[in-house]
Amino acid sequence: ACLAYAPPAPSEEKAERPLAKVWDWMDFRAMELAGFMDWFAERIKSVDPSRPVITYTTMSFANPFEWDYVEQMAVELDKVAGQRHHDVIGMQLASAAGDADSVAAAFDMVRKTGKPMWAVDLLDFSLGVGGGEELLTRTSLAAVQHGAAGILYYCWYGTPVYNYTDLGISALRRMAEAVRTAAEAVEGMSPEVSVALVMPRMPLYAFLPEPANDWRDFMGWYKLLRRMGLGVDVYTLGEARSLKAGGYRAVVVPDCAYLPRAAAQALGRCAEAGAALVTSGRFARRDETGEILPARLRPKPSYAFDEAVGARLLGECWRHPSPTDTPPRLTTRGSPDWASERAQEVVQRLSALGVRVVKDPAAPFFVRVFRGKAGRRALVVPDGNQAGQARIEGVEAEVSPPWKVLDLPRR
Repeated sequence: ACLAYAPPAPSEEKAERPLAKVWDWMDFRAMELAGFMDWFAERIKSVDPSRPVITYTTMSFANPFEWDYVEQMAVELDKVAGQRHHDVIGMQLASAAGDADSVAAAFDMVRKTGKPMWAVDLLDFSLGVGGGEELLTRTSLAAVQHGAAGILYYCWYGTPVYNYTDLGISALRRMAEAVRTAAEAVEGMSPEVSVALVMPRMPLYAFLPEPANDWRDFMGWYKLLRRMGLGVDVYTLGEARSLKAGGYRAVVVPDCAYLPRAAAQALGRCAEAGAALVTSGRFARRDETGEILPARLRPKPSYAFDEAVGARLLGECWRHPSPTDTPPRLTTRGSPDWASERAQEVVQRLSALGVRVVKDPAAPFFVRVFRGKAGRRALVVPDGNQAGQARIEGVEAEVSPPWKVLDLPRR
């Protein structure tokens, strides 16, 4: 096969802007890979149209936070998910030393396609089965909370660290039963979504006029919103140009010095339609070519945090060493203080802008609210092995591992 690169001829105005060329090249690489997967799916369907085609999208785990891995491998989840010939979006997902936020965020990236979503490989790259039954169960429940229609546990039989049978058959049965019954409790329902979170991922180019958009701020914002119990759709900068005006109560844009012009226009339309536009740190200083973005194209935020508040809350991060040949995973060093004054200020600001905050981010459990014909339900998963009291929209209950379902008032 021959691969040819033939981008549109650049205008004379943009011909000497290297960032524009790099951005175009990175888009091309990712689209070619996604297109190849789509071609493959079409061929499989032509051989056996009776069975669904499911992608095995490697490196999906890296897409939310590990932007350098994404650039290295050219696997951009949004581009793969947007192809036509697969029936199910299967994503290689893994937690990082018990941190399942990248698992949750991957589902939040592709849910808007409307296709069934599966977690494939699902394990913990940092700890393997040594993380224990409870940790792996919580990782699986994070997938269920964020809309998984299926899970494939990839057992690397005989391989140290990743051999699921080392947990023992009884533990595996308990884990599978807990996850299956949780999925059945919200079967036929959809997660409620009220916030669009823009992922300002951009090419990691060395010669930028100012530092690149800050992955730390996005990571911190995602973690905070998840701990507030808010339903989130994640949009890449490429997807942000098609953001639906009026579709969300709020649109949050973490530190984003470089904002494509089409995305800036879409954000402006969302704000005009009544969505609260919340920014953090730098916002819309330059376009995708690196040129200064004219003031007339910059949307006016409903509220602007002067500092990159997500990065501040996140604190120090590191790459947890891998016990095998899997990529070292990015996670926080220690636990962010979700009870801090700054975190509570974000809660208050979003509430004042009309966002219904589901829970205090410091409360030690994760919540997702689902809606269906039968009403509304909250799937509550403790963040650890301890029981505690949960209060969701006026409904109180004792919550103990592995999970609890609360029936909520209709809206």
